[in-house]
Amino acid sequence: GIADDTNAIRAAFAAAYPVGTIFFPKGVYKITKPIYLGWFNTSGNNQGSFKWAGETKYWGGAIGSSHSNTKIIGYTDNYGNTSEIKFGGTSPFPMFAIISGRNIEFSDIQLNGNNGSVRASEGIFASAGISNLKFDNCYINNCYRDLRIGNAYHHPEDPIVFTDYEDAPYPRLTGGWMVEHIFLNQTHLTGAVHSALSMETSQCLHFVSQNSSFSGANYSSYGIFLG
Repeated sequence: GIADDTNAIRAAFAAAYPVGTIFFPKGVYKITKPIYLGWFNTSGNNQGSFKWAGETKYWGGAIGSSHSNTKIIGYTDNYGNTSEIKFGGTSPFPMFAIISGRNIEFSDIQLNGNNGSVRASEGIFASAGISNLKFDNCYINNCYRDLRIGNAYHHPEDPIVFTDYEDAPYPRLTGGWMVEHIFLNQTHLTGAVHSALSMETSQCLHFVSQNSSFSGANYSSYGIFLG
C-alpha cells in the first residue's frame, strides 16, 4: 500500500481483456490514476477512447470492443478483512471507470477513497451501456460518491476524457445508452461526502440490492441520491 501499483493493475486488466479474472491477493494496493474497464482503444487515434486528463497512453482493448465476463476477485480472511485498493491521487478521480462493460463482477474487494488529504471523486463510476454489473461482499468507502451510475452519450469518434476537478463534466447526458442489471449483495457503501449510491441515469433497468447498506459521511450526505 506504499508503492504505486497503478501500472501493474492496469497491465493486469489489459492482459485479461476482453475476458478474464483479475485476482488481488491479501494486501493493500495503491492507485494514483483510474483503472479503466469497458470500451477502449490502444491505437491512439481517439476513436472510442478513454483517458485521464493529461495522459497520453490508452489502456484496454480494440475499438468497438469491451470487457466482458471479467471478474475482479479479492481475498477475505477469517476475520472478514478483504483485499484493499486505496486511493493515492493528488487530485480527485474515479478509482474505477467502467464504460459499456458487460458481465463485470467485483467480489471480496474494499475500495478506500480517502488518502487523508484528497478523496476519489468516485469509487466506481459506471455508465454508457453497462450490463450485468455485480458486487458481492464489497466495501466502497470514503469517496465523494462511492458508486455512481450514470448515462453517457457520445459520438464514437470523440474521446471521453476524465478531468481532474470535482464534479467534472462526465458524459452522462439523458438519452444515452441504457444501464441495466446492477446487483449488490452484502456490499456496503459508506462515508461518502455527497452520496453513497448516486443513480443519475434515466434508463436503468433492473437494480437489485440485498443485505447491503448505503450511508454518507454526515447528516448532509445522501445514502442514495436519485438525480
